[in-house]
Amino acid sequence: MERELNALIKKWIQKEYISKKQYFFLHSSDSTLPKAYGLPKIHKKNVPFRIIVSSVNTVLYNLAAFLQKILVDSLPKPKSHVNNSFELCTDLSKIKVQKSEILISLDAVSLFTNIPSELIVEVADIVMKDLEKRVLGALDFHLSFYKRYVDDIVMKIPKDNVQDVLDHFNSYHDRLNFTIKYENNGRFSFLDLMLI
Repeated sequence: MERELNALIKKWIQKEYISKKQYFFLHSSDSTLPKAYGLPKIHKKNVPFRIIVSSVNTVLYNLAAFLQKILVDSLPKPKSHVNNSFELCTDLSKIKVQKSEILISLDAVSLFTNIPSELIVEVADIVMKDLEKRVLGALDFHLSFYKRYVDDIVMKIPKDNVQDVLDHFNSYHDRLNFTIKYENNGRFSFLDLMLI
């Protein structure tokens, strides 16, 4: 793979697609294999592990970083995007949840496992934007509140439509599944927040 990458970037520099500086950044030698490890999700029942694949010093690591910069600079963030929990708090403070409504959160299961670390957020964002377009467009009711941080989603929906929403999200692709968390006794956890 290293040989193929170096041949590709050699063509790129010959065609002046990249600069000499970029060529030397992308050129790979003495690369290592990816390393996998698990981080416990201590906030979840039975403490499952999130599998992390470290691609530092692998043959594609610098290429992933190079592509990540291109994607970040060229893809606009959707209206549903939140940058952090502080921004989400501000957005949530502007809504009122009626008795017939509920706040729920959806979390994609193992979305990041097979994506090089430098590209995780951008690739996930591309997938999630497509998912939003297809799934939200298929719902037979309007969502008055929907926000997303990468693959973590919070939304306000009619209580009667919870299973329908989960089914729509889980029908997007066989290999992409979502778990759901509900508001409970006026409390709701999302990202690093406990909302009361």
